[in-house]
Amino acid sequence: MISTLINDILRICLLFNECDEDNCYSHLFSYLSSSLSLINNDSHSNTVQRRRKSKRQHLPIVHSISHPSFFSNRMQIPQQQTSSKQIIINLSSSSTSSLFDFDFPVQFRFLKSGDQDEVKLLCRDWFPIEYPDKWYDDISNEGKYYALAACVYNRIIGLIVADNLQLVHCNKEDKNILNESFSLATQVCYILILGVVKEYRRHGLASHLLSHLLRYLHSKSTCKAVYLHVLCTNKSAIKFYESKQFQYRLYLPYYYSIKGQLYDGYCYVLYINGGQPPYSTLDYINTLWKYLLKINPCKFLYSIKYWCENRLNYDINNNSNDTRAIIGYKSISRVTVLYFGRARELVGLQQEIFTFSSQTQYTVNKILEIIIDRRPILKPIVHTFRLSLDQEYLIETDEIYFKNKSEIALLPPFGGGITRNNFDGKSVKKLFYESYETMALSQLKLLCLNTRKIYPDIEHIAIQHRLGEVPISEISVAIYVSSAHRRAALDAVSHLIDELKQNVPIWKKEYYNDGDSDWKENPTK
Repeated sequence: MISTLINDILRICLLFNECDEDNCYSHLFSYLSSSLSLINNDSHSNTVQRRRKSKRQHLPIVHSISHPSFFSNRMQIPQQQTSSKQIIINLSSSSTSSLFDFDFPVQFRFLKSGDQDEVKLLCRDWFPIEYPDKWYDDISNEGKYYALAACVYNRIIGLIVADNLQLVHCNKEDKNILNESFSLATQVCYILILGVVKEYRRHGLASHLLSHLLRYLHSKSTCKAVYLHVLCTNKSAIKFYESKQFQYRLYLPYYYSIKGQLYDGYCYVLYINGGQPPYSTLDYINTLWKYLLKINPCKFLYSIKYWCENRLNYDINNNSNDTRAIIGYKSISRVTVLYFGRARELVGLQQEIFTFSSQTQYTVNKILEIIIDRRPILKPIVHTFRLSLDQEYLIETDEIYFKNKSEIALLPPFGGGITRNNFDGKSVKKLFYESYETMALSQLKLLCLNTRKIYPDIEHIAIQHRLGEVPISEISVAIYVSSAHRRAALDAVSHLIDELKQNVPIWKKEYYNDGDSDWKENPTK
């Protein structure tokens, strides 16, 4: 730990020598903040970190002229043989071609079978780290990675290789790059390689390769951070990434093993699509200090008084199981908002806490406005959502007073109860179902009760719907009805499946052979 802090101090001294007086202190604050987070990180203080290759499961990408498509989660899918056809990106037709002027004829394409030996020679020239031969096969043949090459007369002169993965699949030292409000299912992108042949450097090739990756990630909106590791001694790479707004995030002692010697590394992160870094102790102190500077003493005392009143009222309400105002005090209710399906992927969270006034009457539209104000990424599809309060559907005319610990669910259009092996000319490889399980069970029970009222001759009803991964050849839902008369049983089954698709909160995601995927919606009545 002492050697680590000494290394950071030396790093800070270098910064004071290399940067001007105006930005020295910002660098100093950044590295002190990182050192403080390092003290609290047991994995960095008690163990020696060494670079290792994670045994991750990767998914194929779709080759296209503009943006190759990663899967939005990392579930294993039987892979389709990647075509050896060479895909070329014409720079003159690129939307960013005006930003880069090259003095040589450059073309951009994705790696293909047969590039292994050339890429291996480039990596040995660029990096002191040895990669196994299997890795070169993976990036060249199976499409497991985003691998874009810049070529001059079919010679590769620049290359970027990146891996799109969920936070849960990151190495241990990288799982804390995002704020704790983001779930482990959040998508991030790891840059493994970005390099340019020496004689073609300083022409903007590296910037163009990086911008192509970032444009793709921005277009998908589910990736919240782009990160990479770099040797502490690689000053030129550090300067390049800092110029692209990457932030220093972690110090990695003894992270690289090169020819038997251990070297320190840094982790740099670029936050995109609403991604946020974790808060350190110094961040909290800095935020509090800025807040104190903005207010006058009287306003500060009033804020404390207001907080105490709300705290007192909150405790009284919890003891009485009622969050309505008591003895004239203002009260608030902490309400859990749940996200499912497409909404969950866009937000990057399964749930979060909102506060509502217990004295205020809310409508469905007002609740949606409050949610969209915090999560504007949902605005284009907000009109498709249904809302439930404590597992009961809300309608537009409802007038809602919140109780503490209430539960609001944002429900995209449902997709349960249907299986097919193709859609819009694309072959479906497999399905994935998720559900708001507690509400789904209550809705299924209600559905059975209502069906018995419509078909009184029914004797028994059983409904089973699978969740999680379902191969395309297997059954997703089964409905059993027994009755003294066949016609009543058949009509009841038809009624049950129709109502299940409309009112039971189950969502379906289809995965296609070409590597694409999409959440499917049942037609609404």
